[in-house]
Amino acid sequence: MARAQALKDLKPGGVPLAEVLAVGVPMFLVHALPGPEEKNARLFVSLGPAETGDEKALVRWAEMLADPAFHEALLARAKPHRPKEAARAAAEAALRLIPTSLRWLFGFFGHDEHKRSGRRKGCS
Repeated sequence: MARAQALKDLKPGGVPLAEVLAVGVPMFLVHALPGPEEKNARLFVSLGPAETGDEKALVRWAEMLADPAFHEALLARAKPHRPKEAARAAAEAALRLIPTSLRWLFGFFGHDEHKRSGRRKGCS
C-alpha cells in the first residue's frame, strides 16, 4: 500500500519536480508542454525516479513499482541527484533576501549569525 501511495503523477515543471525529487518519490510525468517541460521530463527519466507515457505505460510502471527491488533500484539511481538539506538551503536562500537590518523583526538569525554579529537572539 505504501508503495502505491508513493507514486506521484505530475506535470514536469521545475518546482514540482524539485519538490518530489527532494522527497524521494517515484514520478510519472504527464502532459509535458513543448520546450522546458519536455526537457525536464527527459532529464528526470534519465536520472531514474521518473517515467513518462500514456495510461497503459502508467499502469505497467505502477505494477513494476510493486516489486520492492525495482522500486529501491529506481530510488537509488536518483539518490545522488537529490538535494541535501533542501529545507535548510531554501530557508537560507529566503533569509538572504531579507536585508540584514530587518532580520531581527522576524526573530530569525541564521544558524550562527548571532555569533558573527556579536549579538545574541533577542538582544538589540
